[in-house]
Amino acid sequence: MTTRKTSSTTQRDTGVICCRCQALLPPVYRERYCHECEPRHRIYMHFQNANEGWRISFLEQDLKTPLPRVFIFQDAGKIVELAVRGGADNTLADRQALEHGISIGRGGLSLNLTPEQYQTLRKT
Repeated sequence: MTTRKTSSTTQRDTGVICCRCQALLPPVYRERYCHECEPRHRIYMHFQNANEGWRISFLEQDLKTPLPRVFIFQDAGKIVELAVRGGADNTLADRQALEHGISIGRGGLSLNLTPEQYQTLRKT
């Protein structure tokens, strides 16, 4: 019995390895990225404390084009959770800016969304 070495191109094409960092993945028979290398969409999240609760809206990277999805939360902790899930930068300055924005009742930050998260925000 002979073993045949599979080329990295074949492994990439069949989804066995990430097409950027070559980490092993469960095969799905298509080229894809691992979770860490997946391309991200950068958007801006703006939040403001209004009468009905915390109103959260989103802008495209150009900071002019609004995305149709708007959230309203009663708890400010949901803003922090949304920022973490949205891939916000986890630096001390960014965390302090988020906390400051919540304390004064308005603020914003940039998120790095996966393609799936971005498509969800684009839906009305």
